[in-house]
Amino acid sequence: MAWRLCKRMGALFALVGSLAGAIAQPALEIRWMLGGAWREVSDIAFSPTDDIVAVSSYNKISLHDFSTRGVIREIASPPNQFYRAIAYSSDGQWLAAALESSVALYDARRGVQVWTRSLGSDSPTAIAVSPNGEYLAVGARGLNRVYLLRRSDGSIVRQWSHHTREVSSVHFTPDSEHVVSAAPDGEVCIWNVNGVSLVRRYSFGAIPDCQSALSPDGQLLALVGFTDNTVRLISLSTGAPIASLQTPARALRAAFTPDGQHLAVGVSLPQPGVHVWRLSDLTRLYPPYPDTDTPDASVTVVAFSPDGQYWIEASENSLLPIRRLDTGARVDNLLRMRDELPVLQLSHDLRTVYAGSPSTGRLYQWDCFTGAPVAPEFQERSGVASLAIDPTGQWIAIALRDTNAVAVRERATYAPWLEIPVGNSSLRTGSALGFSPDGSRLYAAPWARGGVAVWRLLSDGVLFERAIGAGGRQAAYAPNGRYIAALTTDQFAIWDAETGARLAVLGSPSFPWGVLSLNFSPDGRALAIVGFNNRLYVWRWQENVLHEITVNGSPRGAAFTADGRALAVSSSNRSLRFWRTDTWQSWVEFGGLMTDAHTLLFSSDGKHLVLGRADGAVAVARNPFYPDLNGDGVVDDADLLIVLLNFGNSGTNLLGDVNYDGTVDDADLLAVLLVFGQ
Repeated sequence: MAWRLCKRMGALFALVGSLAGAIAQPALEIRWMLGGAWREVSDIAFSPTDDIVAVSSYNKISLHDFSTRGVIREIASPPNQFYRAIAYSSDGQWLAAALESSVALYDARRGVQVWTRSLGSDSPTAIAVSPNGEYLAVGARGLNRVYLLRRSDGSIVRQWSHHTREVSSVHFTPDSEHVVSAAPDGEVCIWNVNGVSLVRRYSFGAIPDCQSALSPDGQLLALVGFTDNTVRLISLSTGAPIASLQTPARALRAAFTPDGQHLAVGVSLPQPGVHVWRLSDLTRLYPPYPDTDTPDASVTVVAFSPDGQYWIEASENSLLPIRRLDTGARVDNLLRMRDELPVLQLSHDLRTVYAGSPSTGRLYQWDCFTGAPVAPEFQERSGVASLAIDPTGQWIAIALRDTNAVAVRERATYAPWLEIPVGNSSLRTGSALGFSPDGSRLYAAPWARGGVAVWRLLSDGVLFERAIGAGGRQAAYAPNGRYIAALTTDQFAIWDAETGARLAVLGSPSFPWGVLSLNFSPDGRALAIVGFNNRLYVWRWQENVLHEITVNGSPRGAAFTADGRALAVSSSNRSLRFWRTDTWQSWVEFGGLMTDAHTLLFSSDGKHLVLGRADGAVAVARNPFYPDLNGDGVVDDADLLIVLLNFGNSGTNLLGDVNYDGTVDDADLLAVLLVFGQ
């Protein structure tokens, strides 16, 4: 018992020390994230020593735990730079990146940049780390050189010139003594790390989409990108061809398994896919795949896990399928959603996050605190437009995008109960769904006949009762279930959910293009509106008072905290700012979102903040105003002690400053005591 207490106290003081020198702008405490990718994936690299896979795409690198698929960390690119290629060191400690106009080295386990290096007139295109960890090899375009950089400080040790086109691939031999480079000019060059002259070169004619892969033993080089749709296996020591493998379309990327026994090749349109050969007898194993989940775009990246049991393939708009080498079957996707805004909902017991894909119709259930899946994924026959869970927890309603219907299923099993036709060909289903507080009614908007449709749920089906309002292009339901806000033509109105009576109308401004976000306060008395005009409004409809809030950047989403004391607003500057609802004064801003969060959802117990990002990522963060300061899931003595240890301190971003007023005082102590034990 004493040992456990000492351990907790040690962790507590470590936490105090680690946050003592924090920056002025606090960052959200992300508990877990399942991430999307932004635009095209440029490269994938597995850590040789950890169960981590790095994915570079556009302006960020996402580090995923391969076993859980969760995002551990994200690394942003410098301003106006984009990631082209990444490579791990053999000890997994360093992650090297080729960017638009520089080379960067990161501490892979902390996500911290160690150094960055410009190549002057050259722009990096390819990168590799030597097996002994001493050097980086960088291929470039512009001057078309190959650079040797010292890993410790980024200094340029060698510059080699021979290629007449951009250097598309670079590799180190296993002994770290030579660098191999390839380019679309058809030249394969071998350079001595300790010399300035070319050791050997081999010519193969022009290779328009040249890429190469070096076998783990350094004996074979696989060349792809030929116009005759072949993959050439070359002896690195002699340049002699070993084999020519045929693909149905141009091969774009190649990868050897870690044991060197297999070769995988990504193929372009119109025959996209990954072809795998067993090299001992040159037998092609795949395709065909045992399933029909094939990419609809050229496969541009292929990477094998360190144990060689799985590969990940990337195409322009894929979810990064993970396939087994022994069967070729897709076992999972590294990404759940990509380049789309997830549809999110919380279960009423606050233990489960539901997420739906607007494009694929996949539905997921994750533990709210850990992110672990609590049920297998389920796929609807159409994309998900919105979700609602009835208060009894028995049913889940799913608005199906482009099928003009709402499916009602058993929440635990997704077993179908009924399907309700809602929309029509010109007015698509499901900007919003909601159940009445007693679970006896289902509301849906927009409806084919206009307004918000109300159905009474019966034991053997549903009975249409009425339509509330007219138009109803977008709608929101108050948490207390008493009110409905609906956008009719271009104006908002508030309706009584029980009687259908209109209670208030917002005279101006108008919203002819609809809105990005629409949320009631917990008591239903205020409505936060984010318009497509990049403006944020709060309408206190009972007093007919409209507040316009100026946001730094363009507002994306808005939501009230569970106690109604604050309004959280995400914006295009990748931050989350809170406003006090009593004065509408700015309170505190949190950074580190990496990508715009469009959906914000606070749990009713005040503990969690669920975020949906435009790149397809779903994250759960600690509500920064909930005083679980050590993140163990309960407000207890440890959190009280944090406040007491810092009591009386003043400054910015203070540990124990629960209300972010710049001083750890009685108000912070009271905030902990009010929810103590929860």
